[in-house]
Amino acid sequence: ESLGEQPCNRRLKIIENKTMPLEASYDWRQTASLIVVEIPLKGSSSSEVNIIAADCLLKISFGRYLLHLDLLEPIIDEKCIAKIKNGKLTLKIPKREPQMWKSLQIDGLSKSELKARRAAALEAKSSLENELLSKAKDRKIEDEHKALRKQMALEEDERQHIDDLKSEEKRVAEETIFNAIAQDQNLESKLLPQNQNHSQDFPKKVPISNPTTINEKETIKSSDPIDDDNFDNFDEDEVNAMLADDDEEEEEDYELVEVPQTDLGQDTQEMMEEDIEEGYTPSPRTGGVVKFNFTPRIFPTPMRESKQYEEEDWIAKNRNHLRNNPQLKPQLDALDIGDSDPTWLKGKGDDYYRGRDYRAALNAYTTALEIAPSMTAVLANRGACHLQLGELVRCVEDCDTLLATLDMEAMGVDANPGDVVKLSMRVKALARRGAAKCSQGLFDEALQDLKHAAYLSPSDDSLDNDLLRVDKLAKCDKLKKEADGLLGAGKLDSALETYTKTLELDSRFVSALSNRAACYLALGLYEECATDCTKALDLLATDPNDTSALQLETGPLTNSQLPSGPVPPAGSTK
Repeated sequence: ESLGEQPCNRRLKIIENKTMPLEASYDWRQTASLIVVEIPLKGSSSSEVNIIAADCLLKISFGRYLLHLDLLEPIIDEKCIAKIKNGKLTLKIPKREPQMWKSLQIDGLSKSELKARRAAALEAKSSLENELLSKAKDRKIEDEHKALRKQMALEEDERQHIDDLKSEEKRVAEETIFNAIAQDQNLESKLLPQNQNHSQDFPKKVPISNPTTINEKETIKSSDPIDDDNFDNFDEDEVNAMLADDDEEEEEDYELVEVPQTDLGQDTQEMMEEDIEEGYTPSPRTGGVVKFNFTPRIFPTPMRESKQYEEEDWIAKNRNHLRNNPQLKPQLDALDIGDSDPTWLKGKGDDYYRGRDYRAALNAYTTALEIAPSMTAVLANRGACHLQLGELVRCVEDCDTLLATLDMEAMGVDANPGDVVKLSMRVKALARRGAAKCSQGLFDEALQDLKHAAYLSPSDDSLDNDLLRVDKLAKCDKLKKEADGLLGAGKLDSALETYTKTLELDSRFVSALSNRAACYLALGLYEECATDCTKALDLLATDPNDTSALQLETGPLTNSQLPSGPVPPAGSTK
């Protein structure tokens, strides 16, 4: 309000002018059916690029740039392809009608005509997108309906299959029960006394299937014919007594039993009905306790055989962190006796080391040392893992601890001075500590360790070669430090001469090569500076631990292709 109306309007115009987009440059070429437009992005990322392609319109914006193209003829905008590579946007746009265009943009139209043409193109594109969106929505609904119907059909088939299985199991169970009852009936009829067998020939009351009250006497005669010869053997008094017993039984209530209908014959059905005992109660089952023991798991998900090896590897790699968790430590200890066996863990670490998985091997060795700190072989192997991973300080610490332990064991009463295993372990520890110190740039200390190792193992030619190599590096390091002092004092010619002497001893001493390039740059020798920088970059780009890079077109990597001297870890910021 204090600025007033006119100053405020001028201020808004200034702000608009500051934010006005710049027109982007482009190149284009064509074929009879295709247009290719190339636009340099000028440092903009792919996430900042916006593209709108309509029937006769192409609009691209990125960063502070805007490109508006009113095309000469219609295009097929839904088949437009955009690719970004090497900071350049490439658009491949098919023409609606195959022909060669005189120009990319249309000329001779007024602003109002261009505005109407753009609006019509955008409206057509919007309607097409709405139509495609509606079709996609309808297709999605139809697919969901199809999936639902298919799922319902599968569930119906599954229910029918379950019903068929139940019916089949019921039929088999019924047949089994009836066959067992028939076998028991036959066995019982053979074991009963002779007089009881004859008593079955008389009429006998049986329970009926229909649940009604028995009001009158019903009898069923046996299907077996009565043997007249045996019938004559009965005394008249015995027959009268049996009939009297039947009259007394008629007054009792009978339990009505419904016998399921089966495919058995009528005679077998009647025989089974006669043999059902009334008032039978089975004896109760004896009680017991069943205990279930479940395998302890670290992961909350169900066990899968396909994931078992991955889980074991993950536990082996992260065992130290798991043991620090008070909730997971008991489960970790109960998983397997091998998890708490240092010998098993050492073997697991050896397998990881041979497979070049040094981090997993390091974790396995560390866990083994937590259980059995006196295992010197595990300590030696862990030092080798630290060296392979570039953890030089920890490698030196493990080697120091190992050498101190070996010295204490050598001072013991039962020590064996001629122990070959302990001697080999000492030589390896000295060599690894020397290699770690060499990578740290401590060449004098590394030289002492390698001399000691070569003295203990005089027949090892590799130690002699390493000793000569480190001796040369120590000399190069001394010359390089001298040249650094001259360069800092501004004596460029003397520094350049000293750096050259260093590289004459070892042309792969990359720090001297880089500093000599700085001398060339300060002296204005730009070609020599570029040459030294290129050599240094080529040496630093080579990762000796990358197995995929160990084979070149000319053959395996040689020492002349690897950097020497104090070199930062491959892939690091340094």
